[in-house]
Amino acid sequence: RVSICARDAAVLAGAAEELSALGEVHHLVTDLGDRSQTVAFVEHSVEQLGGVDVVVSNVSAFGGKDFRSSFEVDIEGAQTLMRTALEHMEDHAGGNIICIGSRAGSVGVAWMPAYAAVKAATVSMVKSMAIEVARRGIRVNCVSPGDIVFEPFSGSGSQLIAAERTARNFLAASSIRIESSLTLTG
Repeated sequence: RVSICARDAAVLAGAAEELSALGEVHHLVTDLGDRSQTVAFVEHSVEQLGGVDVVVSNVSAFGGKDFRSSFEVDIEGAQTLMRTALEHMEDHAGGNIICIGSRAGSVGVAWMPAYAAVKAATVSMVKSMAIEVARRGIRVNCVSPGDIVFEPFSGSGSQLIAAERTARNFLAASSIRIESSLTLTG
């Protein structure tokens, strides 16, 4: 049983349909950059599922150079999602929160400075929250995947070549790094 959200109703409906082959799926169109919508999504999910055990926060405005909207969505949106879910996890005395970061937060990206900055902030936010809630039986971790070529780059051949060149330069200039939070026991 799972509850998912996204800003795009068509994309969300397609994801819900695909996931329904694996079990019960609830979904709600939600802009995680809007605090009231984020809280409503968590409350809807708790009502539909009877609680919350795991949260995967894959929040991103994917702002290239727009620091304000990147921060509002990536940090404030993720923080609202996690804090609202924490209230319900504490009722069960446990849970897991997983935030999706990015290697860009560790190495930087010249053409996406806002994205890189908020992903670095995501790692720090997750580490701080992990320390805060560990003694309550709640784990908080960040997974920072490597480079992914996605649809905006799937257009022309020259765009793909430029994206591949950028990815190769990015990989050559950095080392593989795994970000994770501190988990306390006892």
